[in-house]
Amino acid sequence: MENVIFEKNAAAKLAQKAKDFGKILIITSPSAKKQYFQMLSNFLNENKTTFWAYSLRETKCSSDNILKACSFARDAKAIVSLGAGTVCDVSKIVGKKLSLPVLVLPTTITHFGIFNNVAILNDGLPEYVETDYPEGVFLDEAIIHKSPERFIKSSLCFALSLLETQFSLEAVSVLTGEKSVDTDELGAKIRKIEELVGWISLSKGFAILNLMDYIFDLFQILKGNFKINSNLFASKLSSSTLKQNFGEKALICSKVLLQSYVTYFNQRLIIPKNIPNFEIISQILSQIPVCGAFFNFENIEEKFNSYIAKTNSLLGGGLRLNIQKFRTFLLERSILFCQTISKFNNKLRAIDGQENRLRMIDERELFSSLQILPLLGEGFLPNLLLRYGYLNVG
Repeated sequence: MENVIFEKNAAAKLAQKAKDFGKILIITSPSAKKQYFQMLSNFLNENKTTFWAYSLRETKCSSDNILKACSFARDAKAIVSLGAGTVCDVSKIVGKKLSLPVLVLPTTITHFGIFNNVAILNDGLPEYVETDYPEGVFLDEAIIHKSPERFIKSSLCFALSLLETQFSLEAVSVLTGEKSVDTDELGAKIRKIEELVGWISLSKGFAILNLMDYIFDLFQILKGNFKINSNLFASKLSSSTLKQNFGEKALICSKVLLQSYVTYFNQRLIIPKNIPNFEIISQILSQIPVCGAFFNFENIEEKFNSYIAKTNSLLGGGLRLNIQKFRTFLLERSILFCQTISKFNNKLRAIDGQENRLRMIDERELFSSLQILPLLGEGFLPNLLLRYGYLNVG
């Protein structure tokens, strides 16, 4: 997106933009409201803009929070998102439902949601929801500079987790001939972000401002390829000692996905399996506790039909022959990315002597949940692995 302002007085610029709409609903979180609401209020009052706020009681992009936020948006002409990624997700979905423009003022360095036209709705079973792009993103250097260190590390982890995305895009390119992203450019940007790890202890200000710049560049490179497998996988983990540290979850999930790719391409013989039937899909989905109107019998059937369509599309075009032809190349690449993530883990642990934070998720839980991923996401490789049997469904 083009409407991104990254400068020292970005919050004031947002208030000037908000004046064009007249009546503003500010969607925020308790912590963001406590730290930055008064500052934003002063700017809006200076511009004689009418505004009111809704603070999420639970910082979660759920149907319940979205419904409540919509009720507060009556008579509003625009929405301001004041907070981190989850607040932005809620704001974008509300904006889409009510056809209102959304202005984003991130209160931490953040990695997913503020630059794109998608949100992750999580009513127990995470799913991507299409939204509109924000009308503007206002990255205030003074705010971003104060971002807690855990958000810096989380953003670094998120960026490195895109190695799995890079591998997936490369696999699509060699197996189907379709290339939507310059994977060399993506890899070069990820390497630059990895280099910032050494700057955290030397110059936090330098590291954080450059990291925010690089993350914006990542989304410019990815363009519409924002539906990332590890994001849904990480969002699915409801219980974890990492709690809300989404970036670290995404990194570990990417590593697990890469390990499964290594195992898959390392098989001596790849034989297609029959597509699972409706009863098996229902059983898989019922393994996760879910709630809300977004999950019902019709929803399971819809997901099943979508899965059938996706897996059937994998049968043509000599795909199996291409897998055999390129398996050595893909095996080497997946091993390389696995090793890179491991090296990054070691670098990050070297500057964080408190605890081994990156190994707090039980990888057995992740592997056992891999069968869920092809049903929720649109990733080529997870569906391919399920179709050819590695994920052991059916």
